Amino acid sequence: MTTGVLPFQGDTSAAIFDGILRRAPLSSARTANWKAFQDDSEWKSVKAKSEENGKLGEKIDSTFLALTDFSARLG
Repeated sequence: MTTGVLPFQGDTSAAIFDGILRRAPLSSARTANWKAFQDDSEWKSVKAKSEENGKLGEKIDSTFLALTDFSARLG
């Protein structure tokens, strides 16, 4: 958490874990945390070293899955 914005809210670890399983993270927190991660100087250094012999990937895709009618129910 580099931005001070929690992607999942909860007073206990159980409540946060429940949020991870049942809900997508807050859009604003997800966007802010991802930008902060990409802007981190340590990450930029590690990424550059990792890509000395070529890029690790062409692009980054974020996908959030949703339950379907035939999905097992959580909880």
